Amino acid sequence: MAPSHYFSIYLLKANCDVALALREEHDLIPNVEADHLPEGASLYLAEDEPRPVWWKKYFGIDRDLRQAFKGALVFVPTSDRVFAFSFGRAYHSLRQGSYEPDFGLRVTLNAVDPNKIKNTDIIEPVNARRQRTQVPVLSDLTLFDFDHDNAVLKNLAGKARDDYTHFVRNVSGQDNLRISSDVQATDLPTLCEQLLS
Repeated sequence: MAPSHYFSIYLLKANCDVALALREEHDLIPNVEADHLPEGASLYLAEDEPRPVWWKKYFGIDRDLRQAFKGALVFVPTSDRVFAFSFGRAYHSLRQGSYEPDFGLRVTLNAVDPNKIKNTDIIEPVNARRQRTQVPVLSDLTLFDFDHDNAVLKNLAGKARDDYTHFVRNVSGQDNLRISSDVQATDLPTLCEQLLS
């Protein structure tokens, strides 16, 4: 069995292409070549120059300590939509409003096993109070007691239902969908089609 990897996935809005999805001021390297990129997909790479860490000078450390941000956005077209796979913090280069709001939450609600939920995030619109509830063992939704009339579910996380486990193990989401999967890079379009169905 192939190793499982974590993916953060956004669904671009209908009629939104890569050019419209990216912020004008993004500094991603466009159309990077890769051996295992799915057909029709495009990879944009974030590759900052290494810089000294701020706390080196703060503590007076006499070593060469540098850090650099690395990330990527991979745009995968399907039959009629485009998905954006985000790695690192590259999602900050996506234009706000270019992706479907609550896509990840909707998929999670369909894919999660209702008896294997790990945590929920809710918000109460009246006072903007936010609350995360986590449990030490996978549980059913009734354990995550919240006022359904006065609170909005913003995030849900848990194990995927049995009929989803052939391509997804864990699932959580809000605007983006976060999954763990052992899918191969060349099979990402198939995964995307399954997420749309």
